[in-house]
Amino acid sequence: MKMTIVSKALLILALATTASARDRLVLTDRGLGPVRLGMSLEAAGKALGRRLKVDGGADCAVARRADGRGGDVTYMAEKDVITRIDVGRAKAGARASAVTAAGVGLGASEAQVRRAYGPRLKIEPHPYDEKGHYLRVEDPGKQRGIIFETSRGRVTSFRAGLHPALDYKEGCL
Repeated sequence: MKMTIVSKALLILALATTASARDRLVLTDRGLGPVRLGMSLEAAGKALGRRLKVDGGADCAVARRADGRGGDVTYMAEKDVITRIDVGRAKAGARASAVTAAGVGLGASEAQVRRAYGPRLKIEPHPYDEKGHYLRVEDPGKQRGIIFETSRGRVTSFRAGLHPALDYKEGCL
């Protein structure tokens, strides 16, 4: 069977899209990839197979991968326990390294988030951006959740966390 140029192009696009989605870490209300909320920073580093660079004090600290990758992901730890994971802007020219289990990532429209999460989604005004919202998805027990921050109808960052850390507007202060 001969493949047309269009069929070849579609096959290549499908393979590239599948590989791209597969390479991304998946954020849920339980964690990101091998890192789980409630885990120690040391255990998270071991799970990732690399050292984490930690900034902050004993009560509250923020960690990033020390290898220079994943600059868009931060792990917030309170008393050395990861209580929140944030996904923000990737470095210029880089794609974000994470999406949610529903496939929502940076740049998604608010409509895409609404379709992905349906009636579980609660919409609140953004505390600092009059053109933005907090799109909140809580677990049934309301102990953890995911918040998407938007501006002008697009996701600019998102995070998963345990309460009350999920609700801290600025993370570790």
